[in-house]
Amino acid sequence: MLNVDCKKVLRNWQRAHGITDACTTRSWHAVPSEPMRDTILSLLALLALIRPANAEPPATALPEPKNLADAFRAYDDMGVVRWAAHHLRWRDVDGSETTLKRAEKDRRAERGKRLCASARISDIRRASSTTWAVDVGQIPDVARLWAVGSSGNLERGSTATFCAAVLSVEDSRVQLLGMFALKENGALH
Repeated sequence: MLNVDCKKVLRNWQRAHGITDACTTRSWHAVPSEPMRDTILSLLALLALIRPANAEPPATALPEPKNLADAFRAYDDMGVVRWAAHHLRWRDVDGSETTLKRAEKDRRAERGKRLCASARISDIRRASSTTWAVDVGQIPDVARLWAVGSSGNLERGSTATFCAAVLSVEDSRVQLLGMFALKENGALH
């Protein structure tokens, strides 16, 4: 059963962005289908990316990270995704320091390490606002992808190389943040 406490999600999001407005939502209890569950998790993750234009940064805000390694030290997973949507470059993810199997085994030790993998994409969709864009995709039963930059003409069923950094492991799927190995993203292959 998926139990999402809307108040808690919104409070955490507000706290992360220094917003103190009150929330009046109710808890939601349901047993959604697997595709619906993935959609709900993706929407909750995207909620963490949204920041109102009039929201002031918290008074204790750290300096903006200069690279992906700094972003991993400064932020939680959704903070890193938000940073990457604006700043990630191919050179940040090009290279291999770990594997999907190592990331599944020990996510804490592998968090932030880079890897490149080629696989068939089972799902891909664009999520964007006026200030950022990410593609949320999946490699069947293996990984959830957070792709910044271009996804070119890739669609469900396409085979592609994805170079990324390990974010976390959720429901035995590795969460990866990176870019597709496409010329428009700076990949030379």
